[in-house]
Amino acid sequence: MKKVIGIALCAALALSVCGCGGADGGKESWRMVSYYNSVETEKNGMFLTSDFQYVDFLDFESGTVVPLCDDPTCKHNSDKCSSYGKANHPFIWNDKLHWFTVTELYQLEDGSFETDVELWESDLNGENSKRILLDKHGFCAYYDKFVLDGDTLYYYLIDQPKDVEFHDMEPSITLLSYNLADGTQKSYGEVARGYSCGASVDGVWNGKLYFRTSVAEDNRPFMERYEDFASKNSDLDESKLLREFTVADKYIGTDYTLDIESGAIEENDATPYLISNKYFYTLKDNVMSYTDHSGKTKSIPIETDSGQLFYSHLYFSSGDKTYLFDEEDEQLYTCPLEDNQSVFFVYGDNVVLNTRDMMSLSSNYSTVSFKEWAVKV
Repeated sequence: MKKVIGIALCAALALSVCGCGGADGGKESWRMVSYYNSVETEKNGMFLTSDFQYVDFLDFESGTVVPLCDDPTCKHNSDKCSSYGKANHPFIWNDKLHWFTVTELYQLEDGSFETDVELWESDLNGENSKRILLDKHGFCAYYDKFVLDGDTLYYYLIDQPKDVEFHDMEPSITLLSYNLADGTQKSYGEVARGYSCGASVDGVWNGKLYFRTSVAEDNRPFMERYEDFASKNSDLDESKLLREFTVADKYIGTDYTLDIESGAIEENDATPYLISNKYFYTLKDNVMSYTDHSGKTKSIPIETDSGQLFYSHLYFSSGDKTYLFDEEDEQLYTCPLEDNQSVFFVYGDNVVLNTRDMMSLSSNYSTVSFKEWAVKV
């Protein structure tokens, strides 16, 4: 389904709606993999990659954060550390660590410049690295949302070449899959083309991968569009100019499904807000509804304008309260959060809390029992 959207929503395709599929029940068994979705429930923790270079691991039970390196003599501050260079989509499959890298720019015979994307594998401590996949002419950003469905990784390859004068050429986005078990790769073709184009995966539902794309209505480089707008609105100060441009710079969004068995891509009218293994969520007029695999739909009786999934728990706010909706029993709970505290993750009967130290701006993690901590509504 095509629709016109603003730049703020276009950015939100990458940065918000951080749903996590998981194996906590339901018909599907898949999960998200990205900078915002780096949880490894079987290891009771998640990868942290805040500096986009080194990979740390947060152990949920102890609340400790340690580098992905077991060398006691390592200072974890150079490219010799085994935790270095693995921050682009780290995930565990078959008890091996996997991650993407993007090569340095190199020049082609026609004078243009390109990068390549590589998928790597290593032991869990980062040692014994080897490249298992090379995609020519493209890159993948840390925040891109990919889906790992069983043995198969669904991901985007963004081709953003530069011309001989190092100006951005028109980019395109291709949807691919890679089977980690047998090493086979499939390309489903180009799904978006144009300056400032983007793509985001929502998840898997009833045998289909749901994803969406966006392209600028005005297919020119971003700065060219902005400078043209600025020249026509010279009476605006810089801060107001950017706000006005954000409203005026329109994007066309399109929702799609990929039929996993046939490989067919079709435009889709049933736009999900979030997808879990158990429910297909929609959000309309501040009402969150959820549909099961049989097609039965119910609504959550508290208004909200946003939410996120922690596997089988929906986390959202309404007014000055925060809530958790437990998919297993369809029960709603309030969260008795303290000052500067938020729910960081929920898995099984565990709630991981993040308490911010406002003096040092550091995070302190702790784990509580969900049923003992949360309050039934």
